[in-house]
Amino acid sequence: MEVSILETLGFDLTFTTSLRMLERYIMLAECDARIMAMSKYILELSLVEVRLNKWNQSLIASAAIFVSKKIILVQEGRPWSNFMSQQT
Repeated sequence: MEVSILETLGFDLTFTTSLRMLERYIMLAECDARIMAMSKYILELSLVEVRLNKWNQSLIASAAIFVSKKIILVQEGRPWSNFMSQQT
């Protein structure tokens, strides 16, 4: 059964990466270029840290956005909206 499904799909399977989740969350959060660049930088730093492998990729991506907003938008208060809380 599984073999026929894989053959139908052409063995074209993939898994969700933290970068894809980051792109999705950046689009939802309507982030500007500075937050996007900082989030990608934080995400790249997380790739070399082996201890972060136990966390879901979506959690790492949302944490990168949260930290970026917390650093860049210091004066605005809450870096995570209710909408983003529901989406992540």
